[in-house]
Amino acid sequence: MNSANTIAGAWDAFSAIAIHRGAPDIQRREMQMAFYAGASAVLGITLDIASARTSEEAGMHMLQGLHEEANAFALRLLNGKPS
Repeated sequence: MNSANTIAGAWDAFSAIAIHRGAPDIQRREMQMAFYAGASAVLGITLDIASARTSEEAGMHMLQGLHEEANAFALRLLNGKPS
């Protein structure tokens, strides 16, 4: 498996740009736990979408909703209001 297609690879890329080199170990560990929790949540949603009980159309709507939710969060961050 290509490391670029793994959660660990994504974590490495994210942490390299998001965490200051001098950050305390506790910050790094807590950010890694939050990162993996988010990845696990998205994986669970993706598996649910891919299940036989979700139609292709419903799955597309669910993915679009996730995309819109992520974009809305990014916009709130840019505006200084992540909550």
